Amino acid sequence: MLFRSNAPVAADGSIEPSLMRLLVQEVGTHLDQMDAKGLPPVVVCGPRARLTLARIVKKIRPQAHVLAMTELPLEAELTFEDMLCKQAATP
Repeated sequence: MLFRSNAPVAADGSIEPSLMRLLVQEVGTHLDQMDAKGLPPVVVCGPRARLTLARIVKKIRPQAHVLAMTELPLEAELTFEDMLCKQAATP
């Protein structure tokens, strides 16, 4: 699952409240869908958002993993199931 947002994450890690509500709802839904398919609960994001997103995801689903694109090995073969906050990412 890929997290993408045009809204920047503040230096202190704060996120706009409406985006946070959307994120919490979508993370739960998408991780449930991944679990139903027998897939590992992994969220991939940009390196700047990783720490903030990991803190949020761990509160929602402690067993989930959040990785930055830069942490993935170059030879990794990934299949992206969905994109979080698609609504927030579109202009």
